[in-house]
Amino acid sequence: MGSFTAQQAVRAKEQALLFIDNGRIHIIIDMTAVSEADIAGINVLIQIYKFILEKGGSMEVRLLPHGNLAQMLHLTKFDQRFKLVFME
Repeated sequence: MGSFTAQQAVRAKEQALLFIDNGRIHIIIDMTAVSEADIAGINVLIQIYKFILEKGGSMEVRLLPHGNLAQMLHLTKFDQRFKLVFME
């Protein structure tokens, strides 16, 4: 399991923006290997989501139901902004 903190989030944002700029506006982000996240990681997910919405796309985040990431998304109410799919 890994973490999704500031350093990883910057790389993820760069990759996502490349996909979006190349016309891929319906994105699935697999976060099932993430064991912990911080607010910088959460903010990057929100930024990616906003870019996708501006292009008329959609975003789905796949994650584990009982991990730190799911808890952070729920506590910040960001789980209400984009589609979450809980994987077992």
